[in-house]
Amino acid sequence: MSEEKTVSQQLLEKATKEGKASVPFLRLAIQVKDDDGKKKGVKGTGKHIVKFISDKAVEIENYKTKEKEKGVEYLFEEDGQQKRYQNPIYNENGELHYFVARMAEVQKGETITLEYKKIEGSFKGYNSVERTVGGEVKEEIPVIQQDEEEINLDIP
Repeated sequence: MSEEKTVSQQLLEKATKEGKASVPFLRLAIQVKDDDGKKKGVKGTGKHIVKFISDKAVEIENYKTKEKEKGVEYLFEEDGQQKRYQNPIYNENGELHYFVARMAEVQKGETITLEYKKIEGSFKGYNSVERTVGGEVKEEIPVIQQDEEEINLDIP
């Protein structure tokens, strides 16, 4: 069964190539709410096999304080579509954020697997960064953080 692109998908692809559409965000986790709309944490969206295209320094909004802070925006390609992911440069202790440090080890053009994983028996989770060589996992680099830090995935 071949997957024919919808008109909307074709229009988005064309507009993105022409610079007339913003690149969508890569969502490693989504916020979970109960029936009353109250936040109940986050849930991973599964493994994302992506090609690292580029990164750049940007200003992002801190999800807790809503203030602007320095961040890095990563551009990845997943299933032929470009997606972006933003992360603060520094963690809450003022140190270089672990995800930024781990991404410094990844070369442009390299294929990696990103996945949000929960720490069993904890409110914390982490972004697993798996490097591959010849299609096999080379190493897993965990990025440990609290669930709340994943909520800012959609904030440009």
